[in-house]
Amino acid sequence: MVKGKNGFGGELGHVLIPYQSIAGTSGIQPLCNCGRTGDLESLCSLTAIEKNLLPYFLPRYPGHELAKQNLHQAAKLVRGLADKGDALCKQIFRVQAHALGLFFDEMVNTFDPDALIVGGGALEASEEFQRWFLGEIRTGMPTQREEQAGIPIHVMPNGDTAGARGAAIEALQLARLGARK
Repeated sequence: MVKGKNGFGGELGHVLIPYQSIAGTSGIQPLCNCGRTGDLESLCSLTAIEKNLLPYFLPRYPGHELAKQNLHQAAKLVRGLADKGDALCKQIFRVQAHALGLFFDEMVNTFDPDALIVGGGALEASEEFQRWFLGEIRTGMPTQREEQAGIPIHVMPNGDTAGARGAAIEALQLARLGARK
C-alpha cells in the first residue's frame, strides 16, 4: 500500500486516462465525484455506469428495458444483463474494459509489474463473461512492447469486496505489529 504524505497515495481511481481514444464514446464527458473529467473512476465504477455511461448509451438504444428504470436501479442491472449478452450492457462493459486497458498501460510503463489484477463487482459474473472482459482489457491496451505483452491479467477473488478485504489484511498486519511491541 502507498499512503503518501497526505494520505492520498494509491488513489489510482483518480488517474486521468485518455478516454477520448475509446472507440464509440465520441462526445462523452465522464465526470467523477471528485470533480475531474476522465479519470478511471469516472468510467469504471457503478457510479460511472449510473451517471455517465447509461445516460450516454441509453439514447442509442431506443426502447431498451433499462430506460424504464431510474438510473440508479438500472445501473445495478447492467452487469447481469451484460453477462446474458445484452448489446447495450456489453457496450458499457467494453468501454470500462478499454478504460482499464488504458490505465493498465500507464501502470505498466510506470511500475513494470509482474501481473495486473482486476477486481470489483464487474467480475461477479460468469467465467465466460470474465474471459471476454479480460480480452477486452487487452484489446483496449495500446500496442505494447514485447516485454509488456506477456504480463498476465488476473481476476481478484471476492469481486466487489476486494477493497474491504485488502483493508482488513492491512489492519490485521498493523494489529500484529502493535501486539509485538
